[in-house]
Amino acid sequence: MILTGRFIGFLPEHVAAQWVAAGKMRALHTNTQHYRIPFVLITRHDRRPNRVVDAFLGFIKSS
Repeated sequence: MILTGRFIGFLPEHVAAQWVAAGKMRALHTNTQHYRIPFVLITRHDRRPNRVVDAFLGFIKSS
């Protein structure tokens, strides 16, 4: 719907990037209009050590 030029909406930058690069879409008011979406992760407190899970959790915590 956004690509029709009749609607506006919020898209994550990585999703819109291909259309922005192609000149089919542009960002509006990037300095004043934005939002953040918090991530919530739940793991078992008694889980076994797992390098992949630990790396993923570390990445999310540092973001």
